[in-house]
Formats: sequence, structure tokens, C-alpha cells
Amino acid sequence: MKLFKKLILSLIITLSFSTSLIFCQDNIKLVPSGEVVGLDISLKHPYVYQRLTEEAKDLEYGDIILSVKYKLKKAKSIDKINEIMKLKNQDIIVEFSREGKNYIQEMTTDELRMYVLKQDATGIGTITATDENGEFIGISHSIKMASIPIEFNKCDVFETSYVQEIKSYKDRVGSLIANITDKKIGTVYSMGEYGVKGKYDDFKYSKKKALEISTPKKGKAYIYCKTPVTNKLKLHEIEITKVGKKSSEIKIIDEDLIRYRGGAVVGMSGSPIIQDNKIVGGLRSIVIKNPTKGYIANIHSMLYDN
Repeated sequence: MKLFKKLILSLIITLSFSTSLIFCQDNIKLVPSGEVVGLDISLKHPYVYQRLTEEAKDLEYGDIILSVKYKLKKAKSIDKINEIMKLKNQDIIVEFSREGKNYIQEMTTDELRMYVLKQDATGIGTITATDENGEFIGISHSIKMASIPIEFNKCDVFETSYVQEIKSYKDRVGSLIANITDKKIGTVYSMGEYGVKGKYDDFKYSKKKALEISTPKKGKAYIYCKTPVTNKLKLHEIEITKVGKKSSEIKIIDEDLIRYRGGAVVGMSGSPIIQDNKIVGGLRSIVIKNPTKGYIANIHSMLYDN
């Protein structure tokens, strides 16, 4: 079950291959980030985190619990639902969502106690770029639970101290493993199809480091991310092989990324893509059959289509 926390914020794997006003200018310059951060998400609804017994068959892992009704009471928060779960063998009605569809299940409190419910989730992702006001974009894809975009009340961003990796192989995608500190550095206020938007608590903007944004084009480019072992931010060579309207296809060339990560891994999503000294997008997903190939979200999709 611990794997769920990592995958909820993970780089989306493909088999084939509230917008801020701050970002509404085409002539803006952004500071590329590449920093791996931890996210602590308070969800709008509880979800089924674990089944405690094989007899628990009414609900499935990842089901979103919309409400639990007991007599005239209707509980929606995890705390109120837990109060109902303390009752012995009482009839209840559970309203839940699975794969975007809502269902109603008659159960007893004894049956509901066969499940562990949670209303928070944690994970890691990569910040793409930040503007002069400390507003940032990152992740480059939607954050989902059981294939459905999540609804959240709050999402805090935390600093990480060291990043390691589990290598990707054909048909088996690896992941970044990050040590998340207790230092809160920002907040995510928006999640969309092309990533997240948020604001740092304290960000020092550097004009010297800021780059213009541009539309990607076919040819040599770079992923700006932490290099394996040393964790130093550096440019890693890739090739943009096909350009689309909202996303584009890439191939990883860099020897360090291939040697240590097999190409790309879960958690690298959001890593800024630099071409001709301009930010053109963020790493979005990888091809499970060949982790050296993948997709980027074009920078304009991240800025304007979220």
C-alpha cells in the first residue's frame, strides 16, 4: 500500500508512447528549477487505503468515500466517519465513487471497519520553473487516484535533501526516492491536466538565471534535472523527435540518465526542458516498453491550459 503514496504523484506511464494571472504574458521570463520536492496533500474526500481482510469485498482500493449515512447522520470527513465506525454492527449506507461513477452500498459498521480509510496522500515531483513573484509550475501532468484526477483542500510543498533512484528497464519503470525534510517551502493552489501551479513561501528571483519561454522544435534539447549520485542540477541531452500542439515526443541521449536511471523514472515529471537557452516544456511521461523515450508537456500548455 505504501507504493500508492508514491504513484499518486508519479510520472504517468504510457504504453504507446485556476490559471494564475501572473502567467498571462507571452514575454515572461522564468527561472528553470529541476528541484525534486515532497508534496503533502489534504484530500477533499477520504479514500480506501487498505483492506484488512479478504472478506472485505464491498469496497476496492482507491474508492473515494463521498459519505457514510447512519440513521439521520451523514458523515463526509474522515473524523466523522471514524466516529460512526466505532459503533458495533450498525446498518449504514456508504456512497462512494469508483472510476468516475458514483455508487451506494448498504453495509454494517463491522464491515466498514474491515477497511483503512485515509484523507491525505504524499509523494514527490519536480518543479519546472518559477516567475519573479515566486509563482511556480511543475509536475507536467495531472495528479490522479484510481485514474481519476484528485480533488484537494490543501497541498503543502516540502524541501528534499537527497535523491536516489530505482532504475527503469523495459516493461518496468523505476522511480526517484527522495528524503523529504520537515521544511515547508511553498503551497500548490491549482492542479490540472498539464501539472500544478503554486507559490513559494520565500523565493529570490534572479534575472541572470531567468530564461524566455518558447515552442519546442525538433532537434537537440536538454532535461535540466539532478544528476544521479551527485544530485547537482545540470543539463542532460535529449532529442525532441516530434512536436505536437500541446505535448511533444523525446528520446533521452544522456549517458548518465541511461546508465543510472535507464532513461527516465517516476518522480522526474516536471523536469524543465531547455532548448536554444529557452524553456520549452516539462517532462511529462515515458514509454513503458522503452524508458529512454517519452513525452514532454509544451510550456504553453503548462502555463495556459491548466
